[in-house]
Amino acid sequence: NLVIKGQDLGVKNLDLDQTEVEIQGQIDLLTYPANRSSDSSRGVWEKIFK
Repeated sequence: NLVIKGQDLGVKNLDLDQTEVEIQGQIDLLTYPANRSSDSSRGVWEKIFK
């Protein structure tokens, strides 16, 4: 699970078919639980910052 913290956050667009979400607001923190492997989290970061 990805944890997103910030101010005035809201879901601008959610596409469950494409597994995409667009969030508006000020994002202060993106974190994963410590038990995630670095290989799987690297793939997620590549998707977020494409």
